[in-house]
Amino acid sequence: MAGHTVTPDVSEESQNRFDLSMPVQYLKGVGPARARAFAQLGVHTVADLLEYYPRDWNFEPELVKINQMQPDRTAAVIGLVESTDYQSARRQPIFEAIISDDTGVCRIIWFHGGFLRDQLRPGQVIMASGKVALYKHQLQMTNPKFLVINEKSSKTAEYFSGGVYPASSQLSSMQIKKIIGSVREAANKLVPEFYDKNFL
Repeated sequence: MAGHTVTPDVSEESQNRFDLSMPVQYLKGVGPARARAFAQLGVHTVADLLEYYPRDWNFEPELVKINQMQPDRTAAVIGLVESTDYQSARRQPIFEAIISDDTGVCRIIWFHGGFLRDQLRPGQVIMASGKVALYKHQLQMTNPKFLVINEKSSKTAEYFSGGVYPASSQLSSMQIKKIIGSVREAANKLVPEFYDKNFL
């Protein structure tokens, strides 16, 4: 975008020495603990990080209305959270959210989803992506990916697409994807252009 200046997403004390040989520890959101987790994956520097390639690729899901959801197919929907409920007494505790749009209602459950009590609340608008099922004559998603949508959010279905990176118990694929994305544009400026201006 014209006139847009990119600031490398690195810690303040290391911004002035940002280069491809910089240890990943100094990237914002990494730190010593995650740097050790990256080291176990063979990633030590910014250059290593940018050469850490996905093992698979997720394509942007189809965004549909709730009444267009089809059992046994993957879909993405945007809906208003009507209610939430955490059922901890079950053998497998579940967190349940009921979402709606102008065409219908969908039940969403996450097994062992107690952590979602602080993330999802009635009145929020979310985008959920996952496999659709029909349970007791009601549309349902189980353990879908989701994103809370607000006025500042520019991410929609793009949030669910992109590389799936080899991960570990200390670093999820989504965390790795976010860290790589935060430095890619800044790192591009450090790599000499292969083609001359006349070719471009």
